[in-house]
Amino acid sequence: MATPKPVLTYLDARMLAEPVRLALFIGEVDFEDERIDYAEVARRRDAGLLPFGQVPVLTLKGEKLTQSGALLRWAGKQSDLLPASDELYCDSIECALADVRTLLRPLWYSNVLGRHPLTGSATAESMISLTEAQLKATASSLNDEILPLKFQALERNVKGDFFCGDNMTVCDISWYCICIGLLQNFYCPKVNADKVLRDCPKLVAIAFAVHDHPRVALWNRQHNYDEPFVHPRRP
Repeated sequence: MATPKPVLTYLDARMLAEPVRLALFIGEVDFEDERIDYAEVARRRDAGLLPFGQVPVLTLKGEKLTQSGALLRWAGKQSDLLPASDELYCDSIECALADVRTLLRPLWYSNVLGRHPLTGSATAESMISLTEAQLKATASSLNDEILPLKFQALERNVKGDFFCGDNMTVCDISWYCICIGLLQNFYCPKVNADKVLRDCPKLVAIAFAVHDHPRVALWNRQHNYDEPFVHPRRP
């Protein structure tokens, strides 16, 4: 009996699972890209079908696995997108990008803690909702100081044309998904991409290099993601 192909389950959104989808597609790994809505996420959570009550979930040989960072690393191994001699460095960049995503949580959910682990609610009292004034102050701090400093630190840690040198790896794909989302204003609309990336030409260059990869270009065409990707500081 043939082994069933992996199933990657996530929302129809270019967020946490998008780097995993792209890594598998670039490596021409046969997988099912299952996209579900919030109602189906809730149904599966209530039925105990989501290991940590959230997506993305990878169904692999009958086992359900989760956590986007772990799934991206697995996808990188399947697609030969992990640097053989520099896996630790690649992991460190991915962890730094995870820190950036954590910083964006208050702007995504309008609260301090994200989604409730049992119900998935972002408005439950225990999640500590933020007022409009607090959200405005958070966005201002992220735009004016915190994100520019975070991105400048990443800029200093680019080793070549890509983070780990001359070859594209999963951390470049992960960064691309953040960067294009910021530049096209769908990843976190309250973030001013031009401001936070002002002093980061290497990061912008990495995003464009990934964007121009033939398999990424094909993926974008297949999913109607061909919106203009422009930036005044493109190298």
